[in-house]
Amino acid sequence: MKIAFFHNGNDAFIKPIIEQLSKKHEVKELMVQDLQGMFELMMWADVSWFEWCVEHIVQASHLPKVCKIVTRVHRYEVFSNAPDRIKWDYVDRLIKVSSNLDKYLDGRVGDVKQVVIKNGVDLKKCNFVEKKHGYNLAFIAYLHPRKNFPLALQIIKKLVDIDSRYTLYVAGSYQDKVSEDYSLHMIKTLGLEKNVIHCGWIDNINDWLQDINYVLSTSIHESFGFGIAEAMAAGCKPIIHNFDGAESIWDKKWLFNTVDEAVGFVSGEFNSREYRDFVKDNYNFNDKIKEIEKMIGELK
Repeated sequence: MKIAFFHNGNDAFIKPIIEQLSKKHEVKELMVQDLQGMFELMMWADVSWFEWCVEHIVQASHLPKVCKIVTRVHRYEVFSNAPDRIKWDYVDRLIKVSSNLDKYLDGRVGDVKQVVIKNGVDLKKCNFVEKKHGYNLAFIAYLHPRKNFPLALQIIKKLVDIDSRYTLYVAGSYQDKVSEDYSLHMIKTLGLEKNVIHCGWIDNINDWLQDINYVLSTSIHESFGFGIAEAMAAGCKPIIHNFDGAESIWDKKWLFNTVDEAVGFVSGEFNSREYRDFVKDNYNFNDKIKEIEKMIGELK
């Protein structure tokens, strides 16, 4: 089968899927820059996959139908007006990476056939280490308001008051000046200069995680969280803020509502194998490829 993948320049999530499907199918990839180039590749394809439910699928849905059409929505797209501008009778499948997106799409996507295919983690790239209680926490994310980094600072402050050895290692960079200024101000004000270590963007997250005991997420909304899943696959204990929809992604026993609950998780039960197995059972990349292959096969 000939499959064309279209994206807006962000191909981080789709690239592993392209690599796998290219072993069985004839595959081409295009960062959409103009309608003509997009339509020419659509005419070549049996199936056109539009990664991210954004402007390129809006435009494509108003072109002549020349192949089967798939689009995948991750998260931020549902808070835009793009879903409202797509001709959904043109689309053959809408892939959602999480069921917690349903309420944001209800009434906006016509009668298109929908399927949930969760994100997958390549376990071969996540070296498992049997870990135990310790003092190193990881925060893995680009730092912007949705990631709620100030809450992480309150948690590490409480831990440091218990034992000064607790340290929060941050893998990621600030995305806006206001968040950066506020966070640096609070780190200084709370006396956390030695306990919050900014490591910048980490290319090899697997090696970086080897000395980490816990992965902390304080986001106010997610459709997944690759950083959390990769850390769990490496044996780290998850401590995850209970945002709306979190229970559809993670086991509720790892979800906290208050700073005190998060702090209590640090000293609570620790089972590295359980964290790895959860990712293996729910977010195994090989299983997700099989689900994608099945979905594509149904389009013939």
